[in-house]
Amino acid sequence: MKICNSVNRLKSMRLSSVLPYVSMSASVLLLSSLLSACDSSPDPIDNQMQQKVEAQRLQDELALQAHLKEVGKPITEANNPELYQQWGSEWIEIINNMLPLAIERVNDHPQCDKVMKAEIAESSIQGKNPILNISCQNGENYFVGLNDIANQIEPTPASELFGRGSNDYIQLCKEKIAPEMQFPESIQHDVKKTKVSVNKLAREVDVLLPFKVKTAYDTEVSHVVSCKIDSKTQTPKVVQVVWQ
Repeated sequence: MKICNSVNRLKSMRLSSVLPYVSMSASVLLLSSLLSACDSSPDPIDNQMQQKVEAQRLQDELALQAHLKEVGKPITEANNPELYQQWGSEWIEIINNMLPLAIERVNDHPQCDKVMKAEIAESSIQGKNPILNISCQNGENYFVGLNDIANQIEPTPASELFGRGSNDYIQLCKEKIAPEMQFPESIQHDVKKTKVSVNKLAREVDVLLPFKVKTAYDTEVSHVVSCKIDSKTQTPKVVQVVWQ
């Protein structure tokens, strides 16, 4: 590095003063060789930056893989006894095999920024065709069935199937129930427990929306509302409201 610094300084100096005992042609040849060697040598500062960038990239990739593994952790009788009993051990094994494949495909889709949740969709046909409802951080939802994985069909976001993303359907449901609430601006839905599923046969989007809202007594009450939204008219219909 010190040699290269010295060579670089030679660029602004007269060759005769630098190499007084060497012929002009030999001086030019020697200096050209030195400059070429220095120009091709890697800059240690650039190398350090590249190493830091690469280390951060690897760290981010490992963190993402750990996150996706947690999202797609297998269903067991211990962690989900109700679902395990509902589907049976053979189908649960199939679903567990589906999970990492579906999550990886959706996470690689350009319209999904990051997979956050994966669960069995309510539109699944028990004992025939399990469908996974996979949610992304940006609100996109994907519904991936066993046939989709078996035939390597590229996942399609719900917004392309029905023209909107999950957050839009949740908002439509909230707007539908708002007039029935005394303080609609105080509605806060439970993001983790909110479910959006697509009924492809009925061409409907089903929204299960747990939420809290203030009352005239300055207290909060909890409700769970079920909305059905027609994919053509985009009109929400409240099916049921459960007071908790």
